[in-house]
Amino acid sequence: MNCTASEADISGHLSFGVAAGIVLVLVIVVVLAVITDLSCYFVNRCGITMCICRSLGRAPGPIPGSQSREKAMEEGERSVTIYSTFISS
Repeated sequence: MNCTASEADISGHLSFGVAAGIVLVLVIVVVLAVITDLSCYFVNRCGITMCICRSLGRAPGPIPGSQSREKAMEEGERSVTIYSTFISS
């Protein structure tokens, strides 16, 4: 049996393809993690980004409207939602 390509060439190309695939998957996972963390930061004021901002002394203020909700809960007021409006009808 005559082979024109050596086994070293074939395994070298194969390992490069596998390495490129692994790197691509890792990049996608890191990008998704960063997007998730940034969405948590802007919506809930939590996550790794929030920890970094707090350690640098740049933590943002409270979530808009959260103080009024907390105050209403302390006073025992029931929050009216669309779902509860349909139920009471």
